[in-house]
Amino acid sequence: TPRFFLWGDSQAEALAPGADARAGERGLRGLLATKAACPPLLGIERPDRRTSCHRFTRRVLGLIEAADGIDTVVLAARWALYTTGARDKGESGEPVQLQAVGATAGTDLDNVAIMRAGLRRTLAELTRLGVRVVLVSPVPEIGYNVPASFFVAQASGREVDAIIAPTRDEYLQRTARVSALFAAAGDEFPVTVISPQSLTCGPVRCRVVARGRPLYRDDDHLSIFGSNYVAGAFDSIFAELAAAPGNTGLSPAPSR
Repeated sequence: TPRFFLWGDSQAEALAPGADARAGERGLRGLLATKAACPPLLGIERPDRRTSCHRFTRRVLGLIEAADGIDTVVLAARWALYTTGARDKGESGEPVQLQAVGATAGTDLDNVAIMRAGLRRTLAELTRLGVRVVLVSPVPEIGYNVPASFFVAQASGREVDAIIAPTRDEYLQRTARVSALFAAAGDEFPVTVISPQSLTCGPVRCRVVARGRPLYRDDDHLSIFGSNYVAGAFDSIFAELAAAPGNTGLSPAPSR
């Protein structure tokens, strides 16, 4: 019986291989539901997307409610992009503007306000269902294609981390609004926050390469190697779930 649900955008999908491996080591099974470029929060739309984020999140909530045995929901996303609306340094693309579902004409809410309301709404629903909620802190965004940069750096005899890796201070500044949202949520709801970045960020800089291999497959998504590298962040969560072993594996959630 699946015990946990990993829900999010493409960042959650990138984290899934490592989470799957760690869960399997403890005999746990989970479900995975992701939609690219959509925060896993109720009542939020991306006007620039062709398909509805809100419709997807309502379906996922229904799946969680209908699933037997789910007692932990893990939310992972590119939180920093959604809260700031701005792309990371070196990254191309338009800014991201969120929209609250049902907002009246002329309502002018910034992304932070929309995210705050969406997070509160989502946590209230999940708490009502009696599940534990885990928030995954943002994985550092790089803004440059890591494998390509790594290749060029190797060819020129340079250290790629020194060229493109964000400093710890840059990461903290980029994610300051996310940290504030998570802290406020923790004051109101019984949430747990886990931090994959703690395994890649040192006192000065956040690494993009470890053991001679890129941690990312592009400018912000972890590679499979990177996903396994940071998967230890899930250990405390899975250790608490392991008391009642289930089947092994992380499976796509069934559609309705």
